[in-house]
Amino acid sequence: MQINICTVKSFATESAQLNTQKDSKAQLRRFSLRYTPQLAMSQQEDFKARIKVDEDLSLPRAKLVNGVYITPFNWKKKAFFEVLQMLRFKRSSIVFPGVAENNSLIKSVPVNKLLLSVPHSSDGFADVTWLGHACCLYRADGISYITDPVFSQRCSPSQWVGPSRHTPAPCDVLDLHIDIVLLSHTHYDHLDASTASKLSKNKNILWIVPKGVSVWLADNYGITNVVELNWWETFAYTSTTGATSLITFTPANHWTNRTPWDANTCLWGSYCVKSATSNFYFSGDTAYDKEVFKIIGRKYGPFNQAAIGIGAYRPRFFMKDNHVNPPEAVQIFKDIRATQALGIHWGTFPLGFEDNLEPAFDLAVAREKAGLSHMQFYTMEHGQTIHAHPDTPVEAMRGGLSDLVHNHPDLFQFYKNMPKDRSDERDEEEEMIEEKTEAKISTN
Repeated sequence: MQINICTVKSFATESAQLNTQKDSKAQLRRFSLRYTPQLAMSQQEDFKARIKVDEDLSLPRAKLVNGVYITPFNWKKKAFFEVLQMLRFKRSSIVFPGVAENNSLIKSVPVNKLLLSVPHSSDGFADVTWLGHACCLYRADGISYITDPVFSQRCSPSQWVGPSRHTPAPCDVLDLHIDIVLLSHTHYDHLDASTASKLSKNKNILWIVPKGVSVWLADNYGITNVVELNWWETFAYTSTTGATSLITFTPANHWTNRTPWDANTCLWGSYCVKSATSNFYFSGDTAYDKEVFKIIGRKYGPFNQAAIGIGAYRPRFFMKDNHVNPPEAVQIFKDIRATQALGIHWGTFPLGFEDNLEPAFDLAVAREKAGLSHMQFYTMEHGQTIHAHPDTPVEAMRGGLSDLVHNHPDLFQFYKNMPKDRSDERDEEEEMIEEKTEAKISTN
């Protein structure tokens, strides 16, 4: 989540105008004529023809009302007094014995450029590389996908102010072979202007984005090789080498903006990517919901690989409507029927008020309670690549794992026994008690 102060007027006004057009063909034609004179109309029509809509009326939908997306989830814009209350919350700081600087435990290793700079082999193992925050390079069946690419020092409208990396990027985005960008939403820690500018030089990269984002990409960087999706829409992708996959845009319980004036003028969400031998889920940013992840699991699971956010969750009274905490991330793991998952959205930028190491340790506590091992839901070093095949047991993954907490069992024992200030979770616990009380009353 970002509270932003810069102005990008064209994004707010034009995305609203573009999305409120009733005639989709006229909309497509206007967009193509304005931004893509060099791109044949047939290609845009081909993109549209390869999008399939799930017509199930029971599915939760996002509706565009007066240029703003409204969803069935409980998200609401925070009031000013709530922001002030959040800013008064003291950032958590954990002192581990024998650790001079907590950030020293969060490693960044150079990526394997020989592996990741070339196209993925269609007959090779699927693999995933964590590039920091919500950015992963996922490769399967001959196609390379990058999620929410952010390689700048700051995730902010300006590189002079705003949240700054405490863990360096393991490479430059140009070091990687990329076929598809999967963009979950437009917050600055997920859509980075500098990285988008670099990627815009490669016209072969296909951007798959939520509804309303294509105008921003075209206006600012001339990126026109774009497919926009609504929730429950599936795009059938075929690469130049004949590799295929089905990419479905699914809901997330979140919101988005680039300025104080354009909140939710475009959509946000998560992705399911199914190819011949692999099935991948990318959560984007999300709060928990009791129903939607189970629906995703039933319709598109099981997933042999997932990337699920585990960070930026404190204080809970403020963040619970924006980001899951590790126990909720573990519940998403179960809901979507994942067999293994990487914890993302932590260890790169200081966006929440938890200690930078806290998400990894809270994940370890949550997975232990859920009966999961560090080989099923894990953390990785920035730049690390793991290889896995859906028919291979997780214990036999090539490439190994560097789960932070598993590698420091003494610190984990210390963390479990140390007293913790959870005063920010008080309201959340009270709400759970109220929900249980209301449920009992309704059944009596």
